[in-house]
Amino acid sequence: MARRKKSRCCEDEMENTSRLEKIVESLAQSMAKMQTNISNLAVTIENQNDSRPKGEVVFNKHYISLWRDLGGGNVFFCPGGSLHPVQFLDKIERLFRDAGVPDEAKVGLAINCLRQSAADWALNKEKNLASYDDFKRAFRERYWNAEHERALYYDIKYGEYTGGSRGDYLLKIAGLASYLSNSIDEGDLVTMIVDHFPTEIKRGVILNGIKRLDDLEKYLRVLDGSYEDERRRGGSRGNLRTPPGRNLGNQSNLQREGGGNQNREIRYLTSFNAEPEALLSESEEESKEENFKSPVFSGVISGQLVDILIDSGSQISAVSEEFVSQLKDKEILVPSLPISDMSVSAAVGGKKYRVKEQVLLSVTVESDGDNTQQFTFSNICVVVPKLNTPVLFGSDWLVASQVNLDFHKMVLSLPGAGFEIKIKFENKRDGVLALNFIAGQNVKRHTYTDSEFQQAVSKAENLNEVEKNSLYTLLRKYDVVFSETPGLIKGFEHTIKMKDKTPFFKRSYPIPVAYRNEVERQVKEMVAWNVIEPAQTEFVSPLVVVKKRDGSARICLDARMLNKRMENDHVLPPRPEELLMKFRKGQVLSTLDLTASYWQIEIKEDDRKYTGFLYDNETYVFKVLPFGLSTSVASLIKAVKEILGPQSEGFVSAYVDDLLINSDNFEEHLKHLEFVLQKFKERNVTVKLRKCMFVRSEVPYLGHIISGKVYGWILIAFVQYKNSQRQETYEI
Repeated sequence: MARRKKSRCCEDEMENTSRLEKIVESLAQSMAKMQTNISNLAVTIENQNDSRPKGEVVFNKHYISLWRDLGGGNVFFCPGGSLHPVQFLDKIERLFRDAGVPDEAKVGLAINCLRQSAADWALNKEKNLASYDDFKRAFRERYWNAEHERALYYDIKYGEYTGGSRGDYLLKIAGLASYLSNSIDEGDLVTMIVDHFPTEIKRGVILNGIKRLDDLEKYLRVLDGSYEDERRRGGSRGNLRTPPGRNLGNQSNLQREGGGNQNREIRYLTSFNAEPEALLSESEEESKEENFKSPVFSGVISGQLVDILIDSGSQISAVSEEFVSQLKDKEILVPSLPISDMSVSAAVGGKKYRVKEQVLLSVTVESDGDNTQQFTFSNICVVVPKLNTPVLFGSDWLVASQVNLDFHKMVLSLPGAGFEIKIKFENKRDGVLALNFIAGQNVKRHTYTDSEFQQAVSKAENLNEVEKNSLYTLLRKYDVVFSETPGLIKGFEHTIKMKDKTPFFKRSYPIPVAYRNEVERQVKEMVAWNVIEPAQTEFVSPLVVVKKRDGSARICLDARMLNKRMENDHVLPPRPEELLMKFRKGQVLSTLDLTASYWQIEIKEDDRKYTGFLYDNETYVFKVLPFGLSTSVASLIKAVKEILGPQSEGFVSAYVDDLLINSDNFEEHLKHLEFVLQKFKERNVTVKLRKCMFVRSEVPYLGHIISGKVYGWILIAFVQYKNSQRQETYEI
């Protein structure tokens, strides 16, 4: 009985299992049929929206599912987004290929991937896009055209590393380079990227013979590792020394005051422009020992092994003129800047020698032992004639670089080197090698010759010989006023008042090839004239080259960022119409042109840091007013008004730096001229003789020509049209 019941239960269980299997199979078939219906419905909907003729409709569109499965629904492009235009095209084209998307469907899918303004652009363009090639061509023209590629190429060629991981920076630039249609040769790309980094890294790359991107990345990763180690210890930036005047901080670092690295800077070129008396010791005792021993260490400079003398008694570091000449003879590039008005003494047998140049030397030192390590650093040296040692590092280097000398162990330590450098002592029979600054005179001005003064007088109108001699005598009396070199106005300073003192950094624009030599010349000239000085600053604006009317170039500061943060000065020049109405019939006229007028106004020393700019991997600040500062005009107007005073208002018309002197007769005109020249002499103002006009009946002024006619004074204004000139005449 029990067996019979058990057998029946087994049969019921098997029957239930069979039924359940049939139900599952039926459900699976229903699900498959439903999925097919859904796919067919999607195809039907898309075909209904397809604008192509019925004969061209493709009903087998399973590529849509593949497109979505492969991630096509997650590919989006919007201007300024994380996906570069070239990356976007590469991605969707790979998806087209893998999903088997037919040509007629590519445009629609590509447009569906666009977002924001790109989607609006496509909406207007869609009717003109017959094929994907049309879309690709229009898309590149819009978002990655020749102008975009040219701008990227300039960034790659003239960019600058500003901080962070050097290895990551390299990969970023190399990745950007891959977007160029004309690929850059790997060796050329390495050279371009290396130029982004400071001189000491460039030297290391050259010394290691690095020519491949992979090798360069490994080298930079090594520097990054030492940088991180030093940063964790609170030290400087590892192997990377900050050369004089160079700012290596990134923009985020610029947003905070001070910083732990400030006391780690090597030294500033500005020490060469400081008051020499401040650098001189009160007394200098000369050693009378016949054999004077000095510490020496070995380093590689431009591929040459050199013994470098350490002299703590020397105020400056120096290099012999002979050693620099040897480097130049071998066509080795040595960064240099001119020096004005400086002499040194003592190390050259007690004689005084005028020095004219300073150079930036990159020195590589090595550790002893089997595991050789290298460390490269930079130091500025004055080029000294007849120096009795090739290279001398003085107290300026010892202090600024925080060098630790251990005479017991016979080693020196440099922060960031990671190893000790051996020193030795050598006998020096030339006595103490202390170099001292010798105070000098101001930069000599360009003076005009006698023939140039005579030529200026010869152009005067309606004068007899006696009157010409009187004019010549007057000009020669004040010949110190006439110079091609800008003066420095005494007793007047420009103050920069900041509303927002947050530091900023704006990279300089590429300098056109046609102007590079001229810009290089002008920068050196500006240093020599004390217009600018190398210095470190957290406020860096771009330089811009402006083409003047005569075709030459003028260096200006693109101070838009600075101007926004300054308090405005609302002093304005008088209206030209008001000035032009002052002139009367029969007057004698002369015009004076100030020499580089803005450069004659000194900026308050504490405010110069706001005028920084970057040139050739060095930062400079203006010591005088730059072209481009919004308050420069107001300051110049106030300076001229203060110098000439109210007594000149009746006979001097001043429109910023355009001065016109008008008098009723020649005798009165000489008195008026002498009044102005005397004021200029007292306040150290200079004027360009070759641009002045003396004793004329007709002169150009404010875009007009003021001319005396028999029937009265005439203003002749030249009105420029597209292809013609029209002369307008007004009688006063």
